[in-house]
Amino acid sequence: MPEAIDIDELVKRCNDARDAWAVLDGVADLADAHRKMVRSEIKNQLRGEMSNAAATDEAEGRAEYQGARARAIEARTLANITRAEFQGYELRFECWRTKNATRRAEMKIL
Repeated sequence: MPEAIDIDELVKRCNDARDAWAVLDGVADLADAHRKMVRSEIKNQLRGEMSNAAATDEAEGRAEYQGARARAIEARTLANITRAEFQGYELRFECWRTKNATRRAEMKIL
């Protein structure tokens, strides 16, 4: 038998996950902006020494950029996991709501 749903707890968890997703999505956006800034700064240091494409390749190969890239990926991954958690709670709430609407409709038929 499926477990009973405490709707108040479900709504609280859904709201908490939504709030966490909003924060983590912002952090991921900042991390991505930082990654781009690091790449631009390295490219600016290399300006005049090589073509733009070569400077981009060089910048993206440097440890400083690779670290910023890894942090951006990690931040986006955490945001995506939290978004999936939020969407799972949302789906569970919708299932609960549909089940109860069906139950009410069945009572009217009988």
